[in-house]
Amino acid sequence: MNKPSKYNAERNLMVHSNFSFDYISWEHWSSATVANSLFNGSIFENCIFENIAFNNADLEGTRFSNCKFIECSFQNADIRSIWIAKSDFSFVTFEGAMLSDSAFVECHFNSCGFDNLTQTKCSFDSCIFDSFQPQNSSITSSCYKNTSFNNAVFKNVFYYHRFENCHITNSTFEAYLLGFVYGISLEDLENCRITVMGETEYYISDCFSEFIQAVFSRIEQVYNDRKLFLNIGILELGDNTKSKDEVMLKCIELMHLLLKKNLMLKNEEISFFGSLVTYMYEVKEIAPITIFLMERKLSQIIEESSCTAISNTAWEKAKSDLNTLRNAAYFLFLEFTRTLDIRNIEEESITLQITYEEQPEIPLVEILSAMMPNYKKPIQIKTEKGSFIEYIEAMSASLPYIDVFLALIGVIVPIVSEVRATKRSKKEDPHPPSTESTNVIIPAIYLSPGITVNAQSEVVSAVKVIVEYNIVIDKRKKGYNQSNVKRIKVISKS
Repeated sequence: MNKPSKYNAERNLMVHSNFSFDYISWEHWSSATVANSLFNGSIFENCIFENIAFNNADLEGTRFSNCKFIECSFQNADIRSIWIAKSDFSFVTFEGAMLSDSAFVECHFNSCGFDNLTQTKCSFDSCIFDSFQPQNSSITSSCYKNTSFNNAVFKNVFYYHRFENCHITNSTFEAYLLGFVYGISLEDLENCRITVMGETEYYISDCFSEFIQAVFSRIEQVYNDRKLFLNIGILELGDNTKSKDEVMLKCIELMHLLLKKNLMLKNEEISFFGSLVTYMYEVKEIAPITIFLMERKLSQIIEESSCTAISNTAWEKAKSDLNTLRNAAYFLFLEFTRTLDIRNIEEESITLQITYEEQPEIPLVEILSAMMPNYKKPIQIKTEKGSFIEYIEAMSASLPYIDVFLALIGVIVPIVSEVRATKRSKKEDPHPPSTESTNVIIPAIYLSPGITVNAQSEVVSAVKVIVEYNIVIDKRKKGYNQSNVKRIKVISKS
C-alpha cells in the first residue's frame, strides 16, 4: 500500500516497546511486530496499521480515532478500557485476546477473527460487523446499539447482551441464546437461519410467527428442564404478545423461586437483569408502577431470606447483588415521585372531556371512585362516538389523581383547561398562589423493609387501584395506554 505524503516517517518498531501516554498521529506502521509492548494511556489519531503484530501487548486506556487496521494481529493481547472511534478493522485477528470495559463507536469490522476471544462489558455504537463468526469464545455482558451484523454466527457462550435498534442479516442464530439476550427483533430472527440446540430448523416463509412461537416453547422447556427459570422470563420479553411489565415482575418471582430451591443466581445474570430494568424504564418499555412493585417484591425476598433459620447457600451468594438491584429500583421510583407536580386545587365541581382511540375496559369513573372513596362520586354524563369521547362530572380534586394514575402506568397526557380563570380581588382571595414550588410534600410512607420515600396520598391510592384492577400486567393497560388516551380537557367549572 502506498503511503500518502501526509504521513510521518515510519519509526523503528520493535518488541517490548513502551508507547505509554504517547500521542501519535498521522503515522503508517507496516510489516512489523510490537509484541509484548505497552500502550497504556496512549492516543492514536489518523494512523494506518498494516500487518502489525500487537501480540501479547498491553493496551489499557488506549484511544484510537480515525485509524485503519489491515491484516493486524492482537493475539493474546490484554485490551482493557480502550476507546476506538471511526476506525476500520480488515482481516484483523483477536484470537485469544482479553477484551473488556471498552467502547467502539462507528467502527467497521470486516472479516476479522474472534476465535478464543474473551470479551466482557464492552459497548458497540453504530458499528458494522461483516463476517462475525467467533469459535470457542466467551463473549458476555456487552451492549450493541445501532449496530449491524452480516454473515454472523451467534452460538455457544454469547450471553447477557443488550441490542438496541440493531440489524442482523444473512446470519445464524442459536435459539438457546434468546433467554440470555435482549433486543433481538422478530424481523432479525426472520432474516436468520435458526438453530435449536445446534440443529438447524426450517420454516415456510408465510408461517414465521407460528414457527418462532414453537421455537420459544421448545427453548422454554429446555430452560425448565435445566432449572434456568430466570432465562424463561428473559425469553418471554421477546414475545410481543405479552406485557413487558408483567414479564419483568414475573422475573422477580422466578428469582424468588430459584432462591427457595437453593439454586444459584449468577452475578452476571442479576447484573444483566438490573441493566434491563434501568434501560427499559428509561425508554418507557416498562411503567413506573412496575419499578415500584419490583422494589416491593425484592424487599420482601430480602427480608424473608434474611430472617429464615435455614441456611441457604444460594441466598448468601446472591444477597449483595439483590440488594444492589433493589436499591436501583428504589432510586428509580424515588426519582419518578420527584417529577410529580401535585398541586393544591380549589375544591369545585368540574366537567371533563376525555378522548380515547377506543373505549377503555374499565370506566374512568370506576377508577376514580376507587381512588377517592371519601369524595363525591364522579358521574359519566354522556359519551360520543368518533373514537370514544366521554364526559365526566367530578370534583376538581380528581385532577391530581388522574395525573398520578396515568403517570404511574407510563402515560403522559396533559390536562388542558378550556375554562378562563376568574379574576378575583385580593379581598376575595385570601390565599394567593405561592411563587415557590407547588409540590406538596407529606410525611414519608413506609414502602418496604428499611426503605421509605416521600410520596403523596394520590400515589398510594393510585398504586392500590392499579394493582387491584390488574392494570399493570395487561399489555394494553385496560385501555389506559399512551396510544389510546388522546386528550383530557376541563370544559367547565361550577
